[in-house]
Amino acid sequence: MNIQSNFTWGKVVPKETIGKIVSCAIKLCANKGIANVSINDISEKAGIAAGTVMYHFKTKNNLLFVAARSVFYELFDNATIAIGSGGDCESIIKFLNSYFDYAESNIEKIIYVSRLDPFFSLDLKEFPSADLALVRDRYLALMVTCLQEGVSSGRFKDIDPKEFAALIWATLRGVSVLVGEGSDIRILRRQLVESIEARMVC
Repeated sequence: MNIQSNFTWGKVVPKETIGKIVSCAIKLCANKGIANVSINDISEKAGIAAGTVMYHFKTKNNLLFVAARSVFYELFDNATIAIGSGGDCESIIKFLNSYFDYAESNIEKIIYVSRLDPFFSLDLKEFPSADLALVRDRYLALMVTCLQEGVSSGRFKDIDPKEFAALIWATLRGVSVLVGEGSDIRILRRQLVESIEARMVC
């Protein structure tokens, strides 16, 4: 789990402690709903005193933020590895496959992020919400780059990479909601990839 070192408040925090708290928060929120999970619930599941959780995160909102940011970092890292050095006209398919590969192995994380969306507007006392947006925007920018490569190679016609990326992102968010409702992610994966391939010039 990629928890950035600048997450601490001026002192070194054991990564295993932070990782355990974040992991338990994601699991509980994905299964019970964010509004139904308290710091006490998370500390109990993690086997860590509530005071220790509060010491590191200050507020529940901050914990929600760090958990979401960790998921976006993982998605970004996986997509970067899948795409490689770039220049491939089918990079967008690799990008999508990296998302679904991650989602199939991390269903609870994908559900968590979809459930967190309405909470992004909450006042984050210790972390600027812009920081989370920056991570998310890096992920979207990578998708745009993939689409631009497709346009440059002639594999895509009559699309605006930024608009198309926004459409794909909205679709992926919808996928995460459907997965949370019990839909088969493999079917959703096939449908989305096939719809993108249909826009490509053979």
